[in-house]
Amino acid sequence: MKLLFGGKEVRWALWALRERLAEACKQDGYTYKFDVSIPVAKFSEVTESVTELMKGYPVLYCMGYGHVGDGNLHLNIVSKKFEKDVKSALEIFVFESVAQLNGSVSAEHGLGFHKNECIRYSKGTSAVKLMKRIKALFDPNCVLNPYKTLSSSVISGV
Repeated sequence: MKLLFGGKEVRWALWALRERLAEACKQDGYTYKFDVSIPVAKFSEVTESVTELMKGYPVLYCMGYGHVGDGNLHLNIVSKKFEKDVKSALEIFVFESVAQLNGSVSAEHGLGFHKNECIRYSKGTSAVKLMKRIKALFDPNCVLNPYKTLSSSVISGV
């Protein structure tokens, strides 16, 4: 496994390390987490760019690691406490980077509650409408992942 920690590359052999890294981040403070899908060759570049961007913010460290097989990059940026300006700067930068690389703002498990409005960075209005129609076809009563649906503002392109 390739890991960028504070801008330095470290190589690890146990995929169980992923869970340990998340636990370690919690010990150090607040973690801004991004699970995005981008070309594997860009993992280091995006992680290094985020590290560079965060130099002017109260951030302890940035790390990126992921799944080489499916292009899933886990970005974790840690600060002592939650900082609204860090969150804003990160979201804009990370999601715009993903869009430029033709990636996806949500890898692995879908959008969830927090990325609902961010889908526009990686999917067009027609794709989002199709997703909503497929959801309605297979889950008309919204019993599968209830309340995790695309908002109407996303569908209308707002």
